[in-house]
Amino acid sequence: MRSVHRHGLFMLSMAGFAMVLAPGVAGQEAGNGPVKSDPELDQLHDEAMAVAYSSAKGDLERATWMHGFVAYRRQHDDVRRFECLRIQADLLHAIGYLEGARLYLEEAARHAEATSDPYDAAMTYIDAALLAQEAGDRWATMDLGYRARALVSSPGLDINHRASILDRVEPGWRR
Repeated sequence: MRSVHRHGLFMLSMAGFAMVLAPGVAGQEAGNGPVKSDPELDQLHDEAMAVAYSSAKGDLERATWMHGFVAYRRQHDDVRRFECLRIQADLLHAIGYLEGARLYLEEAARHAEATSDPYDAAMTYIDAALLAQEAGDRWATMDLGYRARALVSSPGLDINHRASILDRVEPGWRR
């Protein structure tokens, strides 16, 4: 496995804390999954992200715990659930909590699967596998990689999506 999903893990720590809307959210709004968002949680999310963007010492940790409440409270029919789970994983990774980050990624992947988004599910499983690998958990790495690989044959994925998943799960498969 290699590389990081284009909207994936390490985005926060590697890109100056830049947050991006996960591609699965747009698909969900188009009728493939959840269609509502909780305005109160949206406001709390924005407040946590404002803290994350600050450069004051300790603010990243504070933002992580503030946003954790938001990610935990998002319901399955909330269009921003996948995004918040991924962001929470990024925040946890940025403060060095690999296991927590991996668990949030696994939940985000399960949510993407449940909302008929196999591409984001596979890419998120791969990101979780990379964290498991970083933590030295060989069995979780293999399990999560297998879950991603199993989604390659999902209906609705075009050849480019299949290839990008395989490229990360099985580097060199086209050679």
